[in-house]
Amino acid sequence: MIIPESEEKKSPTKSSLLDEERTSPDQSPPPYSSLPQGSSMNPTQSPNLPPDLAPTNYIHIKEKNNAVKRKILLDLSVPRPPASALPDGMPPGEDTPHLMLDSHNGSVSGEVWVLRAANLEDTAAPKPPTRERVNLLFRSRNGAIKALVHFHPSTVEPRPFLSVEVRAHNGSVNITIPRSFRGQLTLHTDNGRVHLSSTLAPRAATLSTIDGTHTYFVGERPSCGKWHTGGSEDGEEVDGVIGSSKNGSVKVSYDDEDASGTKGPGVFSSLFKAMGF
Repeated sequence: MIIPESEEKKSPTKSSLLDEERTSPDQSPPPYSSLPQGSSMNPTQSPNLPPDLAPTNYIHIKEKNNAVKRKILLDLSVPRPPASALPDGMPPGEDTPHLMLDSHNGSVSGEVWVLRAANLEDTAAPKPPTRERVNLLFRSRNGAIKALVHFHPSTVEPRPFLSVEVRAHNGSVNITIPRSFRGQLTLHTDNGRVHLSSTLAPRAATLSTIDGTHTYFVGERPSCGKWHTGGSEDGEEVDGVIGSSKNGSVKVSYDDEDASGTKGPGVFSSLFKAMGF
């Protein structure tokens, strides 16, 4: 059967219909925009929303021959307990850590959401509220330490300053900090390497590297050229992290990036060694 040319033009083929669907403005796919590696979907949103946790403050956990693993909602509005509830030897007053996780022979893993919620005093005060300082302490004699620190999404400005101290004797140290961190990193290892993630490294200016101690400033330095991390020194108050291990590596990254993205001296040499070069 021969189809006249005029009717052939009137009868759309299957392929032509598909072509029309592909080119139809109503059927066009939404525009695609990629996110830079290491960024979250919403920079203002906490990358790891806390589970349903009871708020606490001034919590101290110390184990012997056992690992310590905790997820903690650290609410700064929770009042300080009496001295009788604190461990013996714990410094009183402002020097009392808000959190201490300690193991003598075991690993330590702590994920902490720091919360400073708005209160009536903040709205009624004529002056901006004083910024608090949160002291977090992680220690292990024989074991690795993982210290993951976030700000809770409900935390209001001015957010608290951070003082994070992580010390291991025999074991690696892995620390994550919020994107808003602005201050000094002091990282040390006797037998190991210091690593900064590929996202954090461009924002961490080296201040010094002496005998295994690496000091950096993350973010914009104070214009006065002086700063302190909670002491009575002159200058602007900033955040601070101390991470050290006698025998183990020390790694620091942001809390919303893949921890496997950390890098430091020796990454390529290790790769070449694995390839047989």
